[in-house]
Amino acid sequence: MPEHRGALPSKNIIHSAKVASYFRRSKEFGITHDGFAIDMAEVRERKRKMVRGLNDMYMENYRNTGAEFILGTGRFLTPRTVEVTLAGGTTRQLRGANVVVSTARVPR
Repeated sequence: MPEHRGALPSKNIIHSAKVASYFRRSKEFGITHDGFAIDMAEVRERKRKMVRGLNDMYMENYRNTGAEFILGTGRFLTPRTVEVTLAGGTTRQLRGANVVVSTARVPR
């Protein structure tokens, strides 16, 4: 079983570090090179591209379920009622027997 090392974006950066380590040790493998530099902006962009691709895939899968995706800040008003404040400041009240709340951490 593979060792768990965090979420995919972290694994992406860890993989870049491993590649850099192998490159630094290339003489051990009979490979010579001239110069070596790590472009962290490119490492971060590679990770961001991967995250964008995953988000697009997840949203497409979600759309295919037929469920409605509502992005906002919510709070329970009653055990079966959620009030969601949308990006524009408007609110929606949603009622249902089952409520799925997906939380995410937003950098502040």
